[in-house]
Amino acid sequence: MESRATTPLWALSHVAEIMRDARVGIVPVVSDRDSMRVEGVITDRDIVIRHVAEGHQGDPPVAEHMTSGRLYTVHPDAALEEVLDVMSAGGVRRVPRHDGRLAGVVCQADIARVGAREHRRRNRVRAARQTSRRTVRRQVRMTVLDEHRR
Repeated sequence: MESRATTPLWALSHVAEIMRDARVGIVPVVSDRDSMRVEGVITDRDIVIRHVAEGHQGDPPVAEHMTSGRLYTVHPDAALEEVLDVMSAGGVRRVPRHDGRLAGVVCQADIARVGAREHRRRNRVRAARQTSRRTVRRQVRMTVLDEHRR
């Protein structure tokens, strides 16, 4: 996790490298690497809209372009429904998880993966039930046929 957090003083290019290497679109901004207290976030969109599109030059610190102020976060043990409510209320696709210390980030892709896994699980259970029903029916038919032949 620590490799995916930044401080307000780090260079924007360093955060962009973290995003590229980790294949993520958000990096939490923490007060310092020891406390890991969340101060804000920097997203790929922040870099593009607030730095590149506005024609800024150089490699400024993250603090100049990070999202701060009202930050939508969840507790590390938050239920899926709570995470969805926070995302919906804030109009955000990613939320940091913390309990005073950064614990990670939940994004829409994580939720989609959980949903897809649950969907596959339900389909396997449904298929197993159908298979066992067919097997029972087949066994009953065979038993009836055997008794009828006698």
